Amino acid sequence: MPLSPHPVELERLRLIAGIASRMHEGQDLDTLLQTTADAIHDVLGFPNVDIPLLDPDDPEVLVVRIRGGHYKTAIQHVDRIPLGRGIMGSAVRGRRTELVNDIRADPRYVCPPGVEPAQAELAVPIRLGEEVFGVVNVESDRPFDEGDRLSIEAVADFLGIAIRNRSLLAQARAAAVLTERQRLARELHDNVTQILSSISLLTQTLDSAWRRDPAEGSRRVARLSQLAQTAFAEMRMLLRELSPQAPGSGKAVDVSRRTRTLAGLERLREHALPGALERMLAVMAPEDLAVRLDCDGYAPQKLELEEALYRVTQEALSNVMRHARAKTVHVSATVTQDQVVLRIADDGRGIDTEFRPGIGLSSMRTRLESGGGHLRVTPNTPSGTLIEARLPRVDR
Repeated sequence: MPLSPHPVELERLRLIAGIASRMHEGQDLDTLLQTTADAIHDVLGFPNVDIPLLDPDDPEVLVVRIRGGHYKTAIQHVDRIPLGRGIMGSAVRGRRTELVNDIRADPRYVCPPGVEPAQAELAVPIRLGEEVFGVVNVESDRPFDEGDRLSIEAVADFLGIAIRNRSLLAQARAAAVLTERQRLARELHDNVTQILSSISLLTQTLDSAWRRDPAEGSRRVARLSQLAQTAFAEMRMLLRELSPQAPGSGKAVDVSRRTRTLAGLERLREHALPGALERMLAVMAPEDLAVRLDCDGYAPQKLELEEALYRVTQEALSNVMRHARAKTVHVSATVTQDQVVLRIADDGRGIDTEFRPGIGLSSMRTRLESGGGHLRVTPNTPSGTLIEARLPRVDR
């Protein structure tokens, strides 16, 4: 007949299985470490348990805030132990298990104030590869055996994986936050900043327009109102982007749908790129800038691609208005067999010899490259600047 496992072995297996299952419960690290320390005490009966981690700001110090067993109630403060002291420090420095069955004969042993020293100490470094995170340290009133060592080493291995996974998750979250901030900054620049720029330029012409022709002044005021309403819509969209849920709904907002409806891009959905560009150019372009739109060779594309082309045009037109001193600008959109080509050409003063790309140009490139396309900025003939955007063709 097969032999039944010894009760002690069953307890060790139960401890390891329990800790392994907790790794996937989504607990924060301190909670996981505390439940592990409690389980080591409760299941294996070791009276004293410490699980210190290296201080991330001072890797030569172990910070002891997680305790189990008698230490959990007897020591209520956080200890900071230099790696040069104690058996735990030796385990971390040497990256190996330290098993001492007679601590009275080991000068490295450090007894916490106010507690009775135990007979034996077992310190196992928490590590993954060559990286050490801390140590699982247990004390006992009896000598440790090989089964004790293997059990605590298995626990330490699981904790090393858990600590690394949580670190990677934190890094991924930080990267996601940074990406989202960069996206919102790009949207703010591409949308609201461009409209505010148009408002500013238009405001500067109101006084002379009123003096020259009150009817012309009225028309510019009407355009100013349109631009302001568009800016408000853009800001409302960006503010809602910062909200994780739709107000009062309890459900996540469909960001792609919200962007189309609140960011002034609904004409892309209804009339494709030509209709959206026609509206945008009519609202943004000042009266002294002649704008020609040519979309005769265009076929409606996937909505995300058209949004990128729309934003490129918006940024390019804003640059023309602010910097080019141009009299005319020609916007064209065509579709070849495998590409969509957008060109914005002006007859202004052209690219300065000391031209330094800014956030606007970077935003245009990012939008196009995310869709598999690219941007080209060159001098126009005979004068001015030519901006050419290309994306892979994806018909609606």
